[in-house]
Amino acid sequence: MNTPDFILSCRGLTKDFVLHTIDGRRVEALRGVDLDILPGEHVALAGSSGAGKSSLLKCIYRTYEPTSGSVVLRHESTSPRSPIRRWPTSVVATSVTCRSSCAPSLAVGRSTS
Repeated sequence: MNTPDFILSCRGLTKDFVLHTIDGRRVEALRGVDLDILPGEHVALAGSSGAGKSSLLKCIYRTYEPTSGSVVLRHESTSPRSPIRRWPTSVVATSVTCRSSCAPSLAVGRSTS
């Protein structure tokens, strides 16, 4: 059986934050995220404020340590000793308020080739 050659694969990714100044309350930012990206794919994360888009990206970039789960980039598992800053990529983050369809905003980054 052939396995797809993902450039990014996330499995069961979770991220919790502990609010130490508010009784140690735990806030769940990500719960069980599975994501696979193949070479040449373009992915847009869309969601309301606080949905976890930035937390997901920060877990992938190792700015945040995931609470559980795995992130694998081009067959190299990320760890604190293996920062992905060596991995060539580009990310455009923008905030868009959609009152009807997000399609015109998402089309901005589309490749014409």
